[in-house]
Amino acid sequence: MERKTIELDQGWDYMHKGIKKLRRILEGLPEPPFTSEEYMMLYTYGWYFTFVQVFVYLFLIYLQGFSPKKMVNPWKTYVKLSAVLMGSHGLTKGSLAFLNYPAQLMFKSTKVNPQS
Repeated sequence: MERKTIELDQGWDYMHKGIKKLRRILEGLPEPPFTSEEYMMLYTYGWYFTFVQVFVYLFLIYLQGFSPKKMVNPWKTYVKLSAVLMGSHGLTKGSLAFLNYPAQLMFKSTKVNPQS
């Protein structure tokens, strides 16, 4: 599968089309299905969105008023755990590009519940 790079000025067109589709959906109007190119664009930025998610989490932790005095475990434990979770999120989002649509829906709607 060939990866397509989109320049910034081309990206605005994709965003405009996406917003237009979302508006039609919210208004209840019939919407034509995604083209194969639009469909792949939804799942080719797995790692990018993972890094964005991590930075949003860090910003929210900062806003909450994190203090090292409140930590229960050493820094090394938190860093290892966050690296494993970030890898898990990135690989999960990246793998969605290789699944068909019904499998993606099932995969995204399931959640692992740890049992203790």
